[in-house]
Amino acid sequence: MSEPILVYVNTNENGEITSKIAGKNTIPTEPYQYFFMTNNEEALTSIDATLEDYKRWQQEDFENAE
Repeated sequence: MSEPILVYVNTNENGEITSKIAGKNTIPTEPYQYFFMTNNEEALTSIDATLEDYKRWQQEDFENAE
């Protein structure tokens, strides 16, 4: 199994992503509102993924691990 992608996300009051960092060895330098772990490569490449996308990818990975 490969290393998971770590995703840190901030949103505005409408739930829209305002900033994001993602990577396999990512260490944030400031606080973020949300943290996700996923194996979905779209977490690295998508420029228009939503908060719900990250939640879904993480949930799918969790369910597939069982």
